Amino acid sequence: MRIQYCLYNLSDSERSIANIESLEEVVLTNLSDPLGFEHFDLNIIDLSSSGIWVSSQHQVGMIDSGNDLKSIGEMIKNSAYCLVLVIAPMNINYGFSPEGKRTSQAGGTCKYTSNIALKDVRYILDKQISTVTDSVTALEYAAFEHNDIDDTATSAFYIAKSGAPWVSVYNAKDSDKTVFARRGDTRIYLTTINNLSCDGLVKLLEMASEIKKPSDEEPVWMEGVIMFDDNKQNEIISIQQGVIEDAQKLINEAQKKLDENKWYKSALYKADEDLVEVVTDILEILFEEDMNDFVDRRKEDQRLIIDGKTYLFEIKGTSSNVRRDNLSQLENHKQIYIVNEEVDATTVKGILVINPLRKKKLAEREPVHFNEISLAERYDLLIITTETLLKLLEMKFSGAISKEEVIAMMDKSGLLSI
Repeated sequence: MRIQYCLYNLSDSERSIANIESLEEVVLTNLSDPLGFEHFDLNIIDLSSSGIWVSSQHQVGMIDSGNDLKSIGEMIKNSAYCLVLVIAPMNINYGFSPEGKRTSQAGGTCKYTSNIALKDVRYILDKQISTVTDSVTALEYAAFEHNDIDDTATSAFYIAKSGAPWVSVYNAKDSDKTVFARRGDTRIYLTTINNLSCDGLVKLLEMASEIKKPSDEEPVWMEGVIMFDDNKQNEIISIQQGVIEDAQKLINEAQKKLDENKWYKSALYKADEDLVEVVTDILEILFEEDMNDFVDRRKEDQRLIIDGKTYLFEIKGTSSNVRRDNLSQLENHKQIYIVNEEVDATTVKGILVINPLRKKKLAEREPVHFNEISLAERYDLLIITTETLLKLLEMKFSGAISKEEVIAMMDKSGLLSI
């Protein structure tokens, strides 16, 4: 985790997390010059230093670092998805100079002539915390120790529920006082807990679900420790796994058959080459013949020769019902075949396999018109709708019809009905 730890001064020894540098990839920056939050997995804004809570002004209410905190508040506002933890100070002194000047101690360190505990000027604390977190915040004074978080962790304030929309993440032990909270549904957090170790910081982040709590992994040797009714339960698991495997095989086989059924049923909505492909598969099953050797020369769509008789198949899928031109085209192909092959007309049968009104539900499809049926009888052609073809396939699968009976049906004229 890459962390930016932003504090009053890089040389400042007043830090809420004393050994922060022991963590991997920690970058220390000044409050006056932080880096962009987007570059880090966690940004910590430490406001615990007494150097922040001072004013060169002669009136109580201002702090010299006010503009720096305002800038950080703007950064938080513009970095909505970044993880930020703001650490409020302990009840340290607020320093200011009523006379408008500071006195110098030995060694050149400046001393503010007046000091007031932050708990007595909470409006200053609330104002600056609100500025940094970009949300109205109210803190109340109450001192706590947090040895359930860290041996040295303490706080002097808690986050008032009447303040901004802070959602409590952790309350002080045996108390309803919130000392660690999240702002709404953002990743902006505020805590009043100071004197944390790195372990304490990690525990807070775990509480907020920002990092996962590590768990002890079971060692490999535990697999060999057999106790209680382990053997019985393992036997049950083994038996039931076999049952599951057998059931899965049945499921796979059933699914495969359903997919196959769906393929055949697609003859009820397909057209063109897609329909020719599925109808050819059905005809191969009905006639128990391999029809893959047929080459479509833009005449009939399929051809089959059985016992010296040739069956020419015209296969069509249409949005209309059977039309005269469908039958005329088939008759034309039949006559061309008779002439080219020099065969007897009685040895050639034309069959129109058609998926009529294919865009309608089966129950809404009108029957083939009488005129087209009469024309088919006159030409000695047979009309088979794909719905009837599928019924034939059902009968073939169930053993209710033989190859010879199928051939006998194909020798009929008009409209095949079952």
